Amino acid sequence: MSRSRRPFRPIGRLAVVVAAACLTAGLTACEAGNHAATLTQYHPANDGANIVAHGIKINDGFVLGGPIGLTLAAGQNAGVFVALYNMGGADRLVSAAAPGTAASVQLPPGGIPLPSAQDVYLTGPVPRIVLTNLTHPLPSGGTVPLILHFVNAGNVKVTLPVFSHSDYYATFSPAPTPTPTPSGTRHGKGASGPGATPTASPGASATPSPSPS
Repeated sequence: MSRSRRPFRPIGRLAVVVAAACLTAGLTACEAGNHAATLTQYHPANDGANIVAHGIKINDGFVLGGPIGLTLAAGQNAGVFVALYNMGGADRLVSAAAPGTAASVQLPPGGIPLPSAQDVYLTGPVPRIVLTNLTHPLPSGGTVPLILHFVNAGNVKVTLPVFSHSDYYATFSPAPTPTPTPSGTRHGKGASGPGATPTASPGASATPSPSPS
């Protein structure tokens, strides 16, 4: 009498596969939980400039241009928006330059402090870094080379894209409009020449002097 054979069911193999899949998923979840913020910091999802240099991380840096289809004219100002993260000891952003693009770069009085291991958001709504007196028209879609000078980290160079003041960026505040320099005559010199209208000095009498008799 032969013994009947039980049908083969690969339960053991299936259990091993399921256990391996769960283990892999668990490890992935743990890694994401432990390093999710770190991965986001080093691989930010944005359209701006992102670099790490001298212990300073620059995230989502950009220059705000004019409205869509328009170009900021020479002599105008443009705002810079950026997030900074200091990976080293306490530092301070004390100056900046945009060679070939702006006559100067304006920072808040005293610069911008960067505590150690903290984010510093210079993202508005009003720009705290301003390119003043643009040396040439600035179209959207271009780039601006910017040099940031830190007390400890030294110079950090970054190339920022120029975004139009529209769509998602329509909520950002544009840079203040430059104040025109008043034109006038030099101190102590009045107008002269044909057709010039004389002006009386303050306190001077308009009554003519009597003729001698």
